Amino acid sequence: MLLRHLPPGHDYKVVFMHRDISEILASQRKMMERRGEEPGDVSDDSMAALYRRHLSEVQDWLGKQRNVETLHINYNEALLDASSTICRVNAFLGGGLDTEVMAQVVDPDLYRRRK
Repeated sequence: MLLRHLPPGHDYKVVFMHRDISEILASQRKMMERRGEEPGDVSDDSMAALYRRHLSEVQDWLGKQRNVETLHINYNEALLDASSTICRVNAFLGGGLDTEVMAQVVDPDLYRRRK
């Protein structure tokens, strides 16, 4: 939601991570449970529809911005083939990243909310 508030007059590179909505909702629900928060009355189907609509709006907005370049990354593919994803991100951001350090912090064990 905050992308639309980027100050004009600059060029931006956005790494946009895509993840299955059911996994996102399950992760959010678990996080709320750990905090002792109630999940609310909105169904997962309704939340998924809102999220998909928001993603569509953001994608449309990004496509119209001449000063924003976007790299789309699939969350699941990033975990399965971190090396390839890291290379793509590094190339997209100009090639100056420490890819070895990046590879060391990828932890597939943190992928707990699978559909």
